[in-house]
Amino acid sequence: MKLLIAGLALLAAGPFRCTQKEALRSIDKVSLSLHQYPTRDVLRYEVDSSGIAVHLANSGTGFDSVLYTKAASAALGQSRQGMFRFREVRYANKCLEDGQVMTLAYHAGDSTVRRVRFQNYYHDDLQQLVQFINTQVDSTYRIGYNKDALLRGMEACDK
Repeated sequence: MKLLIAGLALLAAGPFRCTQKEALRSIDKVSLSLHQYPTRDVLRYEVDSSGIAVHLANSGTGFDSVLYTKAASAALGQSRQGMFRFREVRYANKCLEDGQVMTLAYHAGDSTVRRVRFQNYYHDDLQQLVQFINTQVDSTYRIGYNKDALLRGMEACDK
């Protein structure tokens, strides 16, 4: 789990004026939020050195409930460290407004260091993170991230 956090922390060094060492020290949690439109509900997966937690939150009411927790049981290997290097803060299929919207956030303490938003967009690095999360949670909480469907939607938009 520490390798996962360390690998994700490398991203924080990207657009900010800090060294990789500083970024590695500062990031202690990563969250992936799945926005449940048209409601204000958000399914949020939080990964840190202690494990993973799945929350259901509502941005309108401030309600936040923990649905699932699991202690750390695996971490990404060294060969996969640093794989989550997103250069942009937003990746979107401009032809689709509704659909699968996710926000990846990097946290240091109580602060959010960086957010990256994906709107109906396929990204290999996000796929790897989703696969990692899916290996850590029960089948009820697995994330559907359909590469073929997302790529088809992106190709149709480019035509």
